[in-house]
Amino acid sequence: QLIDPFLLSPPPRVRPVPGKKAAAIGSSRRSVPKALFFSLLRPGRGQFYQGKKMRGFLFETVTAAAAFLALDYQVNLDFDTARYEEARRRLAAAADESDRRLIDAEASRFLDDADEAEFFRNISLGVLAGFWGLSLFDTLLPGKENGEARWAVEARQTGFAVVLRF
Repeated sequence: QLIDPFLLSPPPRVRPVPGKKAAAIGSSRRSVPKALFFSLLRPGRGQFYQGKKMRGFLFETVTAAAAFLALDYQVNLDFDTARYEEARRRLAAAADESDRRLIDAEASRFLDDADEAEFFRNISLGVLAGFWGLSLFDTLLPGKENGEARWAVEARQTGFAVVLRF
């Protein structure tokens, strides 16, 4: 309980049955706004709170990977941009025409590398935002009823299907 008390499910609610020597055990109701708030802070956290542990793990893993990739591409973008700017400064200071052509080709390569890093950084940020938003949307969907989820993604021979049970 000291490691991460937020990941633990709340204990079941036990209440005595009137007129019998028995106790009724029920799960505590999970607050949707609270789950939405948890998912807003950290994708997947709201799913853990609602008892959707596998989905929570999926959302946390994908968003963490997308965030690390976006950070890596941002570092590459900064590095390539700095190399491009340095090459442009050397180009302005070059006196010989053959040196100018070589430096211009080098600067063009650095600019292409910076454009590629920016493109992949933007894709990573899009995946991050998409899964974060999907995590928020998933907290609004109902959880398991009678041991079976109301909606699920199932693998089939022809591909994947989103199934909504009534």
